[in-house]
Amino acid sequence: MYYTQIEIIVFQLLYLLYDTRFLVAGHGDPAPLLCNKDPFAIRSMSHIRKMFPNSKFIMMIRDGRSVSHSIISRHITIKGFDIKSHLGCLKDWNRAIGTMWEACKSSGPEICLPVYYERLVLDPKPQMERILKFIGIKWDDRVIHHEQAIGVKGGISLSKKEPSTNQVNKAVNQEALSKWYGEIPASTLNQLKKEAPMLKRLGYDTDQSPPDYNKLLNPLAEKTLNL
Repeated sequence: MYYTQIEIIVFQLLYLLYDTRFLVAGHGDPAPLLCNKDPFAIRSMSHIRKMFPNSKFIMMIRDGRSVSHSIISRHITIKGFDIKSHLGCLKDWNRAIGTMWEACKSSGPEICLPVYYERLVLDPKPQMERILKFIGIKWDDRVIHHEQAIGVKGGISLSKKEPSTNQVNKAVNQEALSKWYGEIPASTLNQLKKEAPMLKRLGYDTDQSPPDYNKLLNPLAEKTLNL
């Protein structure tokens, strides 16, 4: 039996739809809202929206220097990323975050919400209020104490294979903010304006080391970044 090219494409799309729903639903107990954590999902936003018309996206933004240090120090393999050098990794981060930032902004504030990692860990409640309002959920104090729901019935189930599990087990903290300080060569830091311009575009200070992330909490910064 032979299938036309169109029929093959349809079968592939149906399989992808079924497989995606199964994976997302299989992450935990049945719930009114399903959540899937994938840093690069925004790059496929248009396709995902076709499968899940009511889906919304939260774009977590983090200082690329911190991202580079996390990837290289933890030996995390990401397709298309240089995990051997900070300069190469930052170039790849710049390319990826630029694409995702444009996709998020062009989709509109009803579909995609930018959230800064630094703002979230420095002042969790206001950021969680933004997130819950965005997805249409009433405020609950438990969202800023997620660690208390891990491993309990009806709570959060974490995979031992997920590299960030050992961090998610902890309460929200600021430990990771400063881990990259002193770990990235000065020669790389001196090239950031040219090789990773998205840092400045997203409001990160590349002149001060270490940077003062509290500046991102300034209401003026929120207006400037159009959050």
